[in-house]
Amino acid sequence: MKNLSWIFLILFLSPMGVSNREAEHEAYLLDEYSWTSDKIEILADVSVELRVIIFNAIKDLNRDDRLWILSHVFAESSFNADAIGDNGRSFGLGQIQIPTARFYLKKHISKKLLLEPDFNVMALRIILDSLRDKFECWEHTIVVYNAGRLIKNSRHLEKVIEIREQLIGA
Repeated sequence: MKNLSWIFLILFLSPMGVSNREAEHEAYLLDEYSWTSDKIEILADVSVELRVIIFNAIKDLNRDDRLWILSHVFAESSFNADAIGDNGRSFGLGQIQIPTARFYLKKHISKKLLLEPDFNVMALRIILDSLRDKFECWEHTIVVYNAGRLIKNSRHLEKVIEIREQLIGA
């Protein structure tokens, strides 16, 4: 049944002017997450190329981990690869700061590099993986990533959880 859904989407979307790559990606979302168009509304304005970059960077993770990371990226940047926040100190999809990236990646990092989506998502994975190993749960990982330390009543965590629940359909 899953394969039929995938084939149907490829055949149905392609003649309507949607590229095969986009149709394949939409089929992947339907197959992997059971997301229909209403569930992927938060991805509506994201280019297929950027979606593919993000999903390729997290495809080796389990479904729960992927949902946490997708929710986190949406909360940080609304999937805007050019986002610059924190008064010019945080960059790209994951809103990564240069000192943080240098600490976790152990190499010279520039603003330009952090604004490259492929690199930003890869760096985000390394940072989040390290924090997750240390704190052993996503809630603490997200709070520490955002605040630099564990704090109570994190609005950012609440936002990430709300987005995650929307993606799950809770």
